[in-house]
Amino acid sequence: MSTSQEETRKPGSGRGTASPGPEADALQAIAEQTELLRAFTVAVEAARGEAVAAALAAGATWLQLGDVLGTTPQAAHKRYASARRPTDGAGHAAEPADQAYLLDRLIAVRVVRLAELIQTTTTALVEAPHGLGHNDLRVIRLLDHAPLTVSQLSRRARVDKAGVSRSVSRLVKRDLVERVPAASSSMARYRLTAQGDAMVKSLAPISLDRQRALLGNLPESAAVLILDLLLRNAEVAVRQLSDPPRQ
Repeated sequence: MSTSQEETRKPGSGRGTASPGPEADALQAIAEQTELLRAFTVAVEAARGEAVAAALAAGATWLQLGDVLGTTPQAAHKRYASARRPTDGAGHAAEPADQAYLLDRLIAVRVVRLAELIQTTTTALVEAPHGLGHNDLRVIRLLDHAPLTVSQLSRRARVDKAGVSRSVSRLVKRDLVERVPAASSSMARYRLTAQGDAMVKSLAPISLDRQRALLGNLPESAAVLILDLLLRNAEVAVRQLSDPPRQ
């Protein structure tokens, strides 16, 4: 078999096809599910590590753990020797209250906590050093794509118009944003100035570093896929609030 023929059989090489065929969507779905499986594998392994730590804290032996894990005590010890359950100040295994523990494991609670932590790092690493408020940063990021009116900014940033107007005014005074000439003031659009564009470019490396730290070993595509699924399900739930199912 020639080298060119071998290359056409390499998964994901993209060679040997003149243009995407009807199988493209199916192949993309397989790729997305593969990434999702990898992400779940990482999550399951982390959860198993926590369970091993809890078992060790409760007095389980490596012989018992090896039996449960389907491996030898030596292999179990090698894999999970560093697993330890969080302890209290006296060195005893911490035992959370049942109800609080269950609430902490709710996806909604964890997502809110994640958002709070991300906002904390955003404030410390991005907003505070550049003298930006939370809404200011949203406006700048939106205007990086195209000029927008205050109403458009309000809808896309999901911030009331008064809040957006205050942010735009502050950014105009700092020469980060400017008004695009328009016949009607109500239709006035705003865009980044050269200084504003330079600020966005300076923030990009910081944002990428924060994302890498957040993802760790989790593939970005898998994280995006999971978040998109959660977002779609949440949007369906919100729509059902205003349009309950018929009896």
